[in-house]
Amino acid sequence: MPIFAVSSMLSSSSMKTLSPKYHTMQKYLLSGLIALTAVSTAIASPSPEMAKASMLNFVKSTIPHFRQGKIVTPILGMRSGFSAPQREVTDGTPIWRAGTREVFYWEDEWLPIEKYTDTYTDKGLIEVEECTDLIDGSMSRESNTYNANGMLSRRLTQVGEEGVSELENSQLVERAYDERLTDVIIENNSWFWVDGEWSQIGNNYRRIIERNESGNITSVVIATLYMGEFEPSQRLTVTYGDNGEAISMVEEVLTYDDAGQLVWEIAQKLDNIVWDTTDGQLYDIEEVYDGANRIKSCTLDMEGIEVDVNVEYMEANQGYTVTMATSLDEMFQLIVTGKVEMLDASGYGKGSYRTTATTAISLGDETLDEEIVTECVIYDDYGIELLVETTYTYGGITEVEERMVNSVSYDPDYGYPVVAEASMYDPEAEEMYLYMKCVYSDYTNVAEQTEVATLPSASVNDVEYYTLQGIRVDKNSLEPGVYIRRQGSEARKVVIP
Repeated sequence: MPIFAVSSMLSSSSMKTLSPKYHTMQKYLLSGLIALTAVSTAIASPSPEMAKASMLNFVKSTIPHFRQGKIVTPILGMRSGFSAPQREVTDGTPIWRAGTREVFYWEDEWLPIEKYTDTYTDKGLIEVEECTDLIDGSMSRESNTYNANGMLSRRLTQVGEEGVSELENSQLVERAYDERLTDVIIENNSWFWVDGEWSQIGNNYRRIIERNESGNITSVVIATLYMGEFEPSQRLTVTYGDNGEAISMVEEVLTYDDAGQLVWEIAQKLDNIVWDTTDGQLYDIEEVYDGANRIKSCTLDMEGIEVDVNVEYMEANQGYTVTMATSLDEMFQLIVTGKVEMLDASGYGKGSYRTTATTAISLGDETLDEEIVTECVIYDDYGIELLVETTYTYGGITEVEERMVNSVSYDPDYGYPVVAEASMYDPEAEEMYLYMKCVYSDYTNVAEQTEVATLPSASVNDVEYYTLQGIRVDKNSLEPGVYIRRQGSEARKVVIP
């Protein structure tokens, strides 16, 4: 999982809602360059003292922080946008999933605000999720379909107000994936329900991937929907050397020139690439620090400024350190160092990590300014955030910018979570306060689910219910549990609370 190398908004990572969580090393570098340029322009006869004084107003305001502007939604566990992947399972291993989740907000007492009922595939993926707003009574339902690789291929969202018997369509998303890079989206279609019909608006794009005879990616074009047509807006070109490894990667964006004409402009360029390992499946210029493609060194060109990039990798894929260095006006030097530590080996849940980003500006041998941003996120095996913390160090003083701690109680027999209670940090009072709570119940080992092969047909107007074993039950006397709901030709799993 790349931390400083998260893909663009259209990448598969962003489709997993990870992109708001991080900033790339390149963004840190570019922000440092802005501060560096401002300093060198403002100081006619630079001295270390004057430079440092002038930089105070630039560095703190221009260098982005992790997850800036992110709304923390803790303790929702498997639904949370910041959940880690679920634990890997083998044949025979139980996959426990909660059929019901109740969310509470602390306001002198625990106040119920939402209730979720979920059904799952036999791989533990959410198939149908229904949410009831316990304040205004409104409801929403998400129905998901997955492909053979467990990737979301279709999601239908429906909503309704309190007292409405049938939910109304709201949004429909359909996706297709690359045959070789099975988690990389090549088609994303989004429709919204407007005036009784589907209208294709929202995040619609195509990722057009071309490969050479060796199967290596040579071109990736992002085309977005405009006036009913998919028009190219971004492209990546990869050039290979005689050894079959990429020696150059150029990312371009379509923009307007001074004459108002559309032209392709270079956004980033990697040259002189030396690889630690590579398989030629290079679909994103920032996905080069992890997995099968790991850069050892290269030259990065950003807006005409050359940056030397060097990467050191830890053993057993437990992390890496990226160092980016550049000079400006032969006076100032900017060094951005990003260290990524994967904490899984420490016994935490899959996906736990710590990142440390250090931005330093120096004049000669003297460091004029330094800023350190550290983020630590620890999950349990069920994707619940046990800790989300961001600290900021400047001038030798470290401050906690954000901290969320989850206290989780687990079932003594089966080990799954039953209650997660979140506390947030108040930086002004410098103390923690109760925030939210989630209660998990109605657990099922979804690995032992059995599907109903066939069901008797039902008329469009009739709604019928069956057990998971295919036995029809009276819809007026249903006990709480998981059923098959049949109406016309449509059949799906539902949870009766």
